[in-house]
Amino acid sequence: MKRCSRLGSIDISAIEDVFNRVNLRDFFNLQEEVEYEFANVVVEYIASSWRRGLRSEFPDRNFCVLTRTEDEGSYGPSVTFYELR
Repeated sequence: MKRCSRLGSIDISAIEDVFNRVNLRDFFNLQEEVEYEFANVVVEYIASSWRRGLRSEFPDRNFCVLTRTEDEGSYGPSVTFYELR
């Protein structure tokens, strides 16, 4: 069995983006418009908390924390982060 010895040109930040993503539809049964509006507020709150936590825990590293809303044609409201390299 062969083992990979290096990552080559893999975009680690893109992998972190996917692995760190939280989609609120995975946790809540969002059906009504008001529920989506509330979920959009929740992802902004989570993003704010993550920004503070990442700055506190890793002051010498830079992270990008992103939110997506239902309006942006995604799976639903979501939040993610990755390290800027």
